[in-house]
Amino acid sequence: MKKILLVTYVVLFALQSFAQDKKVALVSFYTVKQVGFVDKPSEQDLLNSAKLADDTAWRILPILKSFRAQFFKNDVDKFPFQLLPEKQVLANREYRQFMADNGNVNDILSFKTNLPVPGYQALPDQKKNDNEKNMLTLFPACDGIMKVFVKFELDRRGVGPKMALVKVKASATISLFNKKGEKVFETTESALSQLSGSQIAGIPFMVPKKLLPLCENAADELLIALQNDMPGIAEKAGSRL
Repeated sequence: MKKILLVTYVVLFALQSFAQDKKVALVSFYTVKQVGFVDKPSEQDLLNSAKLADDTAWRILPILKSFRAQFFKNDVDKFPFQLLPEKQVLANREYRQFMADNGNVNDILSFKTNLPVPGYQALPDQKKNDNEKNMLTLFPACDGIMKVFVKFELDRRGVGPKMALVKVKASATISLFNKKGEKVFETTESALSQLSGSQIAGIPFMVPKKLLPLCENAADELLIALQNDMPGIAEKAGSRL
């Protein structure tokens, strides 16, 4: 019995050590300027979202930067593999010059609204993972790459014929690709803001001063959810790489 336990311990230790020897480059950390919608948006909703994205007072980037800082502080060390140092990724000249393929985009929700953390690339999903495969060639010593995409959506719930209670839903999608450019793991974590606002017919609601506090609060709630679930997320991600 002791021998069996010893062998089991040695195997588990070896597997853990092997996983920790693997290296992954976090190459994309971004959001989009537009706020989305949990329910089906109207044409006016889409126009309002596009108008908001062009508003100079719509400063969603500081919220994303703060989210990234807390993600690095509290979550990345949970993964059973090594993340390439951020400075090493962002200082890579070929990485800085990389041009992602954004596909055919014709509507107002175009790739021009992608908003990465300064220094990072925005890597939209493509059917054949061409962006990820090309990105992997820039980091030949790594066993894979990771992407983090954060988005914000309005969650509207009617409380009358001309009034709705509005919260913001923040979501983070973490994607992991192996050395072949295959997506081997993806998970999306979401959280609702504790703060809310009232949308009243005839009164503009999609304006920075009303939405930014809700987005910030939703991002904070999302970080709490990630901290609680990260051990399980990290374990699954490590087992797929």
